[in-house]
Amino acid sequence: MERPSSAVAVERNAFEAYGDAAVGTRIVGDLLRFNKGDWLAGQDQDELEIGTRLVANLPELMVGWVKWVDGKPEDQRMGRVADGFVPPSRASLGDLDEEEWETDEEGRPRDPWQKTNYLLLKAEEGDQLYTLAGSSSGMLTAIGTLAREYGKRIRMRPDEVPVIELGRDKYKHKVYSWVKVPVLKIVGWVKADVFADALAAEAAARDDGEAGPAHDPETGEIPFDAPPAPAAPAKPAQAAKATRAAGKRAEAPATQF
Repeated sequence: MERPSSAVAVERNAFEAYGDAAVGTRIVGDLLRFNKGDWLAGQDQDELEIGTRLVANLPELMVGWVKWVDGKPEDQRMGRVADGFVPPSRASLGDLDEEEWETDEEGRPRDPWQKTNYLLLKAEEGDQLYTLAGSSSGMLTAIGTLAREYGKRIRMRPDEVPVIELGRDKYKHKVYSWVKVPVLKIVGWVKADVFADALAAEAAARDDGEAGPAHDPETGEIPFDAPPAPAAPAKPAQAAKATRAAGKRAEAPATQF
């Protein structure tokens, strides 16, 4: 029988937590989003082909809520799953009067608070980084499914992260006809420390003022206050322990329409 890898869990103190909050105010690398069946990266919306392989930094998965006003993020309640963060209930965020909400293209009230996930990705070859951002039910389902498989894996191999393949699927919707949804297929596993060099390069570029500004997840614009970006990978044993604890309380992955 295979035994889990052993490591000493190290608790982050208040100064480390403050440091994470202070420096974690940027989208790391290029923003990646799924738009009408296409995977688009960066301000130029470069298309990543179906089948592109990336490494997913699940220990730094961030979940929560982002408030949008006039197409820009105004407030947020985001935290890391590995830290045991559980998003607050929608009711606790306020802004419950639908008459004061903005409307969508069809004139229907649109909730300003959107459930959101941020996941750091790296090219399978090289150090190119991406931050996958998503609020749609399809993306939340894809990331939730990925997180569930990762949670099972780290029970025995807490120092590994998945290699995923970008894909898409579709289903018949009773109102919108065919709807395309993202697919994040696990095709392998690698050591979590593969992110070390890429994150070090990103940090150096940021210190030198070379890193690009944060992007608006919906429009590609530069918001006045960007969502927190993932930090370096958590200690393997710490991530496994926190994930097991959070799993008892976390909400189930969002379902599609």
